[in-house]
Amino acid sequence: AVTFNKAVNMKNIDIIKDLYQKMADKDHDGIREILDPHVEWSLMPGLPGGGNLLGIDSFFESVLQPANDNWTGWKEVPGTIIASGSRVVVTGHYEGVFKKTRRLLKASFSHHFTLKSGKVVRVEQFTDTFLFAKAMGLC
Repeated sequence: AVTFNKAVNMKNIDIIKDLYQKMADKDHDGIREILDPHVEWSLMPGLPGGGNLLGIDSFFESVLQPANDNWTGWKEVPGTIIASGSRVVVTGHYEGVFKKTRRLLKASFSHHFTLKSGKVVRVEQFTDTFLFAKAMGLC
């Protein structure tokens, strides 16, 4: 049976909103406070650098650092946020200009978060990898 606990849902929504804000602010210490040290991050396989990542350091090296190095004005803009227990789903869009091609990317995403004891333990990303490849000049 599914139980609805508004307080838990709102707390988890606030944690995820805080994560997006800390990512926008490039607050790496703040991000580390929200992510479990062994966080699992699943990126779309067709995305350059996509696949499964394990741990905070892997996330910083494979996701945040390339975004900062390769994109100008990179943003992850959350829109709708829905929570049910330990799960939070966010829809929104990515936005930025790929430095090498100077092409603008605007691609929708869906991020599926799993939380445990107030920490993000798993993230699954869904996005249109073709739009990334196009902005990066790969097709």
